[in-house]
Amino acid sequence: MDLKTTLEQAIRCHREGRFGAAKDLYVEILNLDPNHPDALHLLGLIAHQTGKDDLAADLIARAIRIDPDQAAFHCNLGNVLASLGDLEGAILSYKNAVNLNPHLVEANYNLGNALYRDGKVDEAVSFLRKTVMLKPDLTEAQNNLGIALHKSGRLDEALECFQEALRQKPDSPHIYLNSGDLLKDQDKPEQAIERYKKALALKPDFAEAYFHLGNLFHLLDRWDEAVTCYEKALRINPEYMDAYANLGKTLKAQGRLEDALSCYNSAIRMEPDSADLIFDRSTVLLLEGDLLEGFKGYERRFDRHNWEKTYPHRFSIPRWDGSFFPGKTLFVHCEQGFGDNLQFVRYLPMVKGKGGKVVLETSKALVRLFGDLQCIDELVEGPSRGEIPGYDFHIPLMSLPGIFGTTLETIPAQIPYLQADQQKARFWQKKMGGEGLRAGLVWQGKDTDPKRACSPKHLAPLFRVPGVRWYGLQKGGTGKAEEEIPIVNLGDEFKDFSDTAGAMENLDLIVSIDTSVAHLAGAMGKPVWALLMFSPDWRWLMNREDSPWYPTMRLFRQPQPGDWTAVIGRVVEELRHQLHEGQRLSALKPVCQPL
Repeated sequence: MDLKTTLEQAIRCHREGRFGAAKDLYVEILNLDPNHPDALHLLGLIAHQTGKDDLAADLIARAIRIDPDQAAFHCNLGNVLASLGDLEGAILSYKNAVNLNPHLVEANYNLGNALYRDGKVDEAVSFLRKTVMLKPDLTEAQNNLGIALHKSGRLDEALECFQEALRQKPDSPHIYLNSGDLLKDQDKPEQAIERYKKALALKPDFAEAYFHLGNLFHLLDRWDEAVTCYEKALRINPEYMDAYANLGKTLKAQGRLEDALSCYNSAIRMEPDSADLIFDRSTVLLLEGDLLEGFKGYERRFDRHNWEKTYPHRFSIPRWDGSFFPGKTLFVHCEQGFGDNLQFVRYLPMVKGKGGKVVLETSKALVRLFGDLQCIDELVEGPSRGEIPGYDFHIPLMSLPGIFGTTLETIPAQIPYLQADQQKARFWQKKMGGEGLRAGLVWQGKDTDPKRACSPKHLAPLFRVPGVRWYGLQKGGTGKAEEEIPIVNLGDEFKDFSDTAGAMENLDLIVSIDTSVAHLAGAMGKPVWALLMFSPDWRWLMNREDSPWYPTMRLFRQPQPGDWTAVIGRVVEELRHQLHEGQRLSALKPVCQPL
């Protein structure tokens, strides 16, 4: 047998897709020469192409041991290892191939893709860019380089790649989809919509394009259109778990809570242990007022993707389960935002009632305000990011409602549970002269949810109500707004929340968007009017003007998304009514009941 001729014949059969014939010829060669590297490599390639990756890895590895200087061997071994899920091994093989032959297009391209999947985006960009230089007409490389550049934040360069890819392949729905995602992130929504629709025109059954278009419509508060897109994606692919989840999110935003729950339940049936899905469903349950079931699911917040960024605690000491703990020490740690901490410290007297020593950890801005709490034994500044010696148990503050089996009827709402320091109250009193009803105002909070903010142009009618003196409680970020608002902003002088409380003690009314100031006012028993967006946070429930968490609070809700005009109109109407009746709003504070 002429090995060279047989190998050429085997390769010809292989290229023609006649794998059985090619395999028989490679085996014939190996019967004569068991260490023939090309036959081993190509037989391994057939094994890979026919789904026998374990065998393929063994055969190609044998070929490499015999002839380690063949870049193609290493590249194909990388493909096999990637198929087996060994991404680290695949990357090493591709790098070996590139080192042996820097101009091997397939090795550079596959290495770039593998590095991207491994989260090494900058390295991926380097090898995908090199691939494009070696073979400019490789459309897939142009597209994938665009994806990697997009991920790395180099948006303009990414767009150039997608444009070139579309020039080469103008009928590719996937490239239109990817460029639509980029344009969305460049804050060019109309251009992004055009790209998504082009993808769908090219591929009408493109469920992923409907999904991405729905995401953009949701972002734009075009919720009806978002719902339509998600529903079309699900008709195409009834097992599209992410489409169910995001449809649930949109239905929740529309206030269609039962429909939202149905979607989350469908998604959870597909992925029963998904912390993100269970947590998101819990916020719908809480918004409905089902606190008992809602807080059970809310515990999965600790398992969500990237949750450690906002919840740094990972302790080895046992988590408290609500049992009595006489002679032991419990470490209670605050979490999430200031408003969450202000809302849930109300549970600490119940915790102390279980016996033992209670240590509360909180952020610096709340230390002085919480310093007078009688239900704790020690107050420490946090957050802790490592082990905490000297404690027997720990519990996150926002797990306490679940620990105590809270329902709407059993919310501990004995007000006030936070007090202003009287020395600070006197200090701020001196800054508030003149006659009339004294009202505090907060119109924006942190940038985490800008839709909660009420722009200065909507606030103007408030300042035309006679008999009201307005004081800003806005700390930071006011900028140009103060020029548009005829108001004395005390917040710029606040050092921490003890100052905010001291100023509030001298006010008759606090008007605030959904922010920490509203929680503090409610916790102090001050009359507070909360201005809420159409789809509010779960704690404000739906379709009610009062809050079971804060008896002195009234809720003013947007009737339509973004409609602050109607909200401020109602506030103005109510202000005029109160002033006409001659009521002092501070007289509405309830009688304090003992905890």
